[in-house]
Amino acid sequence: WDVKWRNIYPQQLRSVPWYSVYGNHDYHQDPCICTNDESQCAQVNANATALDSFFMPGPNWNKDHPELNLEVVGLDLNKFMEGWNRDLPLDELHFNDCQW
Repeated sequence: WDVKWRNIYPQQLRSVPWYSVYGNHDYHQDPCICTNDESQCAQVNANATALDSFFMPGPNWNKDHPELNLEVVGLDLNKFMEGWNRDLPLDELHFNDCQW
């Protein structure tokens, strides 16, 4: 995190919240892919005021900003990576890289 974000972007850019969602590359080393227990997710951070990190309270989330008349939505759609295969039933769609 320090190498890819904190030490790259200046403090001025890090003075506002950064919102995040999981990408397929994040799951290769994260136990979150193998469980529905969000406490096992290595990158989850629900503290929106901690500007030293990103805000991602879970794989799927929303955050209201009434002062802007805005709702930000984060959706993890990695489960549907095999969605191109119409022969697979919905309950068999998953990210195949569960190493945990």
